[in-house]
Amino acid sequence: YTTIEEETVGEKLSNDRIASYVSDEDPDFIPGDASAESADEDSEGEEAIVEVVEEAKEKIEEVVDEVVEEIEDVVEKVVEEIEEVVEEVVDTMEDVVEGVADKVEDLVEEVVDTVEDVVEKIADKIDDLAVDDEDDVQEASEADEQLD
Repeated sequence: YTTIEEETVGEKLSNDRIASYVSDEDPDFIPGDASAESADEDSEGEEAIVEVVEEAKEKIEEVVDEVVEEIEDVVEKVVEEIEEVVEEVVDTMEDVVEGVADKVEDLVEEVVDTVEDVVEKIADKIDDLAVDDEDDVQEASEADEQLD
C-alpha cells in the first residue's frame, strides 16, 4: 500500500478508492451516481418537507388555540349555570325560611289565643264560684237573721 502522495491519478480515481471515500469528511461530496441537479432536487425536497412540517405545526397551534377557547367558553357557561342554580337555591331557602317563620308566627298566635281563652274561662269559673260563695254567705246570713 502506498501513501497518498505516491498514488497515481488513476489510483486516486479508481472505483475502489471512490467507493471507500467517507462523505462525512467532505461536506461538498456528491456520490458518483448522483448529479449536482439531483442534489439540488433533494435540497428542494427537504425544503418542501420543512415547509409542510411548519404548515402542520401552524395548523396544530391554531387547533390548540381553538380548543382552548372552546374550553374557556364551556367553563364560563358552567360557572354561569352554577351561579344561577345557587341563586335559585338561595331564593328557595329564603322562601322556605319565610314560610317557616310565618307558620311559627301563626302557631304562636294560636297558642296565645288558646291561653287567653283558658285564662278567661278560669277567671269566669272563679267569678262563678265567688258569686256562689257570696250567695251562700248571704243565704246563711239571712237564715241566721231569721233565727234571731
